[in-house]
Amino acid sequence: MAVETTRPVTRGRFVSRNDDSSTPSSNKNNDQNGGSRNSEKNDNNRDSGPPNGNSNSFGFPPKPPCFGPCINDNDAKLIYQGPWVLDNDPFGGTTHSTTTPGSSVSLNFNGSGIVVLGHVPESNDTHPPPTISYTIDEFDPILRTEPQAAKTIRTQPLFAIDNLSNQEHKLVLNVTEAAAPFILDHFFLFQSRTALQKVGPSAGVPPASGASSVSSPQGLQSSSEDSETTLKAVSATLGSLILILLCILAYLSFLLRKSRRVSYVDLESSYRRSMKSDTIFTSSDSIMRYHPQSWVLSDYSRNTVSLPLPSLPHTSPSTADARSPAGRGSLTTQ
Repeated sequence: MAVETTRPVTRGRFVSRNDDSSTPSSNKNNDQNGGSRNSEKNDNNRDSGPPNGNSNSFGFPPKPPCFGPCINDNDAKLIYQGPWVLDNDPFGGTTHSTTTPGSSVSLNFNGSGIVVLGHVPESNDTHPPPTISYTIDEFDPILRTEPQAAKTIRTQPLFAIDNLSNQEHKLVLNVTEAAAPFILDHFFLFQSRTALQKVGPSAGVPPASGASSVSSPQGLQSSSEDSETTLKAVSATLGSLILILLCILAYLSFLLRKSRRVSYVDLESSYRRSMKSDTIFTSSDSIMRYHPQSWVLSDYSRNTVSLPLPSLPHTSPSTADARSPAGRGSLTTQ
């Protein structure tokens, strides 16, 4: 009889394990295990996000990735002054917000440009959007008032500046009006050309052949600086060449004028020498020295001509006039 009483109990125990109705303790354990598994699945799904990447469990678009050097709002480089509220970003990360005018944040960075990104808050005429003063280095501040929005718009560029020198700069954000909160997310930097050359591509990894190159303001600034340097060098070279050519032309002109002056002086001196030689040659002394016969003949002719004519018989003037032709003939005959 004892054996018969124990068998149904054993069978009942086996049936109770396989039966849908279980004890309260087993139900609690199953609920806890199932709940933990479901929560883990939900967490994994929340972290991984949807496969298409268009939305998440909160219904907002995903936070865009930060390609390049970024500085988050909770970085130690940022110096906050005034009351700021640190909030969790549903897409990961944090944000800093404030509604107190006079609050500020400053950042020292190295680069040729910077972009400030934040969230545009919900605003209206009663609660206007915030106004921020942006100051870079020692330049005058620049005021920017965010646009009105029916709802919060996430990750928008609030301020941007480029064409800066390749050195350390300081950016200060000062909240002047904040009826609606000013929400800061992160900063995007344009690195200088020297920094990009130091970093360079990864060793042993060739660049992708199909990747398209995007020109950034930093690259445009570097190319403009290179073109200005080349233009200055070419201008200096051309100026030097022109100066050298002018000096050569001036020297040649001086030599030409000097040679013309020397030739003129030579001609004048030769002409004077020829004039002197002609005068000496045609003088009486030169004639007597070089032509003594002509000198004797001239003396003889001069002496012969100077002899007195023979006396003629006296005749009256009338007779002489009447007989002048005959007289001349008679004299010739005599």
